[in-house]
Amino acid sequence: MFSYGKETIAIAPGATIYEQIVDRKITFSDFSQQIGMDKKDTEKLFTGKIKITPEIANKLTKILGIPTTFWLNMEAQYRDDLKQIELEQKDSGYDFSKIEN
Repeated sequence: MFSYGKETIAIAPGATIYEQIVDRKITFSDFSQQIGMDKKDTEKLFTGKIKITPEIANKLTKILGIPTTFWLNMEAQYRDDLKQIELEQKDSGYDFSKIEN
């Protein structure tokens, strides 16, 4: 869990994936092909809209050389952080659902 002051911050595992492919100079198209996703789903993976399953984690390990357990643990932490944020928002009394993305 990441916190800023008293607030929890959720960072999607996709942010780390993106950093890794940039560092390794893997193009977005090449990564999409290697992971077996179309470009739209790859973007969803980067933003946390697609969960990292064991199958996806295994593919990430083959592509990036980072252990499967790392990706699965990161995904679990991200989902826990999202739940914590939801609880914090409910406790604040402010209706965050009205904020447009």
